[in-house]
Amino acid sequence: MTAMIALARRWSWAVPVVWLMNAWGLLDLLFAGYRGGVLRLDPQLLGAAFFIPTALVPILLTAHALSFRLLWAGAVQRRRTSRAKAASPAL
Repeated sequence: MTAMIALARRWSWAVPVVWLMNAWGLLDLLFAGYRGGVLRLDPQLLGAAFFIPTALVPILLTAHALSFRLLWAGAVQRRRTSRAKAASPAL
């Protein structure tokens, strides 16, 4: 939520916060997947919560991957723009 508000208001620290929150969320999902595999719970014990790891987690992992792709593309674009500005002669 903090990252979305910061992006919407175009605050200077918004992009680093999005990187941080996205990395944190991805690591949390991966750690939960690891812990779920270690515990070896019977899927019947999960009840309706069975749909969280089977349906929601893949969607969230895809969303994190796409977010990282967008963040990386933005970083590359900013780097190219700054290099082009530095290389152009001052008028």
